Amino acid sequence: MLRSVSIFYLSMNKFGSFMIILLGISLLDGCGSRPSDISSIKTVENPLPSCPKSPNCVRITRQVEAPIKKVFTASEKTVQNMGAIKLSSDKNYKLQSVFKVLFFRDDFALQCTKRDSESTYLHIRSASRVGYSDLGVNRRRVKKFLKNLQLNLQ
Repeated sequence: MLRSVSIFYLSMNKFGSFMIILLGISLLDGCGSRPSDISSIKTVENPLPSCPKSPNCVRITRQVEAPIKKVFTASEKTVQNMGAIKLSSDKNYKLQSVFKVLFFRDDFALQCTKRDSESTYLHIRSASRVGYSDLGVNRRRVKKFLKNLQLNLQ
């Protein structure tokens, strides 16, 4: 009798653990970096790589009312101040950086393209290297970048 009770308890324990894991995965799926609350220009081609189907990436395009050199310089300063552990840029107004979140690494890329003499298109992509969900880290990073960029442009 005791043996059958302990087998029942173990099987229920495994079922409970399975249900907790399943619930956790479903909750994490809704906590990814979907850019729905970050506006983006849909009519301009974003030259950065597309995001995968998983919710651990954000890719947007914004129009900034400032000349391209000023936007790029302010973008470099903003990324540095946000704590990027690696940063590289080139003369084509492209910037690549890496952010560390615990022991994970996230890639942050931006490219500026000239709209006219007084405005610039800013293309941004922030993505986790591994995992399915990022709990909204990349979305928050892009929002923080855009907020801090506005401060650095003033």
